[in-house]
Amino acid sequence: MTLLRARLLAAALALPAAGCASSYRQLDGVMQRYHSGDLDAAADYICSPEFDDDRDGSRHGVLWLLETGKILHDVGRFEESEAAFAQADERIRMQDQQADLSLSEEVAGILTTQQSRPFRARHWQKILLESYRALNQMALGDMDEALVMARRSYARQADAVFENGAEIEKRAAGAEEEGVDESEVMAQDEVQGLLAPIRSRITPAYADYANPFTSYLAAILQWADGDRTRAIVDLRKAQGMVPDNAYVSALVTELDGGLPLDAPEGRVYVIFENGMAPERIETGIFIITTNGYSSIRLPTLYYNPTPVLALEVSDASSGLNLSTAPLADVDAMVSVDFADELPGIVVRTVLSIVTKEVVTKQIRDSDQDLGFLIGSIWKAATEGADLRTWRTVGSRFEVAHFDRPADGRVHLNLLDGNGGRHLDSVVELPDTTLSFLFVRSVNLASLRVHVVEAGRPLPRAVAPPRPPAAGVSAAIENTPAPDAPADRQNAPEPDGPADHETPSEAPSNDPAEAPDDEGGRTA
Repeated sequence: MTLLRARLLAAALALPAAGCASSYRQLDGVMQRYHSGDLDAAADYICSPEFDDDRDGSRHGVLWLLETGKILHDVGRFEESEAAFAQADERIRMQDQQADLSLSEEVAGILTTQQSRPFRARHWQKILLESYRALNQMALGDMDEALVMARRSYARQADAVFENGAEIEKRAAGAEEEGVDESEVMAQDEVQGLLAPIRSRITPAYADYANPFTSYLAAILQWADGDRTRAIVDLRKAQGMVPDNAYVSALVTELDGGLPLDAPEGRVYVIFENGMAPERIETGIFIITTNGYSSIRLPTLYYNPTPVLALEVSDASSGLNLSTAPLADVDAMVSVDFADELPGIVVRTVLSIVTKEVVTKQIRDSDQDLGFLIGSIWKAATEGADLRTWRTVGSRFEVAHFDRPADGRVHLNLLDGNGGRHLDSVVELPDTTLSFLFVRSVNLASLRVHVVEAGRPLPRAVAPPRPPAAGVSAAIENTPAPDAPADRQNAPEPDGPADHETPSEAPSNDPAEAPDDEGGRTA
């Protein structure tokens, strides 16, 4: 056996071990805890020092940072979440500046496996990253920085449209140079069959990477900042994408009417992240290549069921009874992005197969037995599809808003498709003119609520001193934030949703701290 052949055999035998060492598969342990609804256990596990090297790694590090930041956000560890997200953002922007994969990265993907390439965040992930950072900044009390993040999310949308167009042109040119007709490959029946269920999830509203959650969040923050001109543009943009959402339509009416975001009796906005975004699973199809029929392994999307229909908010004393309304369909956003990405995945996979078969034949021509052995091991070890994706994102965002009940308490329940109520939770609202409830549910057995104060203290006549409620969940967070805009008169509420519970601080007894009451709102 020649030295060259010995080295080829050693390299082939080493491939399975290298594949098994992929650190991103260790995230499965995190996801088991997260899927079960035990978010605290998932947070503790992913923050374990044993995974520090994975977060620092060049291959899967961005994905680890995204998952770490999201889980910490969900459990209310906002400072730690922001630190992880900031690192992920910095790494993503460094990758973006590089523009294209290096030659070594492309070769690694063709000769080994697709997941040997460094993980690069997809467009929908970059957009949502900025939105989560905006929510983190709101929870940390920095509404100005939250607005900066919301505007960056918009910039990411514009970047996505441009980058996707450039990516399509580059991919087609590269395939042509290698003798692969992308349009011919993508037109094959089995490829179209793979795309059909994904395309069925896409609606025109989500074309060009539009995201109504991004528009809604930017509008709310600009409204709070006093920039009504930009706020109404963004809010109408969200309304155009979800015309059936009564809450968004009501806010457009209020903003058009000159009302501020808060209210003298207290206004509460609910942002409910529901379910789990699609995951990637592996599937196999037969495809025609220059070498004839070949079996290839490709990723496809698995859409997680969402058993929670909506979040119900109620208060018997005031007659409040609302349910959240859908705002943004993350499943659709992921589907749009995946449909754009799949042609590149297919072309790379075809090139990989053709290249491996050519190299294997050359080795086999030199030494038939060794060539067959190396070729078999090589193909088996490098056949898998790249299944990496951001898995802790919700399936959809829902919203609601309501006037704070006089007693400052609401009940939150998860509603299932049969009208059943789950996890009755009492939330004590803060005594402020403006507050937000960030609510996360993975399934019918999980419910996390974080309260963000963003307004001025309520007048004493509106918020009388009271003893704390018995049995209020200690897990609910109450985070202070800066002053919000001036009080406003009442505006009609839509029929629909409401939100979660949270403890509030006792009101001030100092008359100097209580603003003048400009009039109450009627529920």
